Amino acid sequence: MTSTKSVEAFSGIANENEFYGHHYLAEVFKGDIRDLVEKWDADEDGGKERAPYKRLAGTAGKWFASLAAQKNLGDDDEKLAAHLRLHQPLLEALGYSLKSDQIELQKGMPVPVWAAYGADGEATALVVPAYQPGREDDDALNQKLTPAHYDGVEVPDGLKPLTWLEIVSEALFGAEQAPRFIILVGYKEWFGLAPIFETTG
Repeated sequence: MTSTKSVEAFSGIANENEFYGHHYLAEVFKGDIRDLVEKWDADEDGGKERAPYKRLAGTAGKWFASLAAQKNLGDDDEKLAAHLRLHQPLLEALGYSLKSDQIELQKGMPVPVWAAYGADGEATALVVPAYQPGREDDDALNQKLTPAHYDGVEVPDGLKPLTWLEIVSEALFGAEQAPRFIILVGYKEWFGLAPIFETTG
């Protein structure tokens, strides 16, 4: 099997713009994941909590039921609250603890987040909800913030014209102390994002 075909065999994973090399995903990634899964299984056999992939598998039925129910909601506030309830079991199964908050890495650009991880006041990893009620069928990266994201208060001027792609680029990765990793949670899909550093030589 060629590297390209092997990479395409990972269901649910899209390697946008070849962020990871084909060799890594085809050869190294499988070994890394195998080692991690074996550690999880050994921990579970040793009396620790269930392996994350097993906890994640147990959320599938409830996720689809919650997704179907969300279509019947009319109010933007209700839809945003339902968006958190929809994805919370999945993220918690992977070890993330969620709490709606804001993070301001660039002055005047407070971005809604569900979780921020780091040390010494520096956020190194963020879980960020990227869903605009009423645009469920649109690409999450093209959606925008609304007053509902700020409890009915107008979106800050610096963020108002920006799409989520621009918000991530300018308000988060564009900050002096930028996070190293972001999970951007769209309506039905997640994006794992890391900054791209340009080098000159």
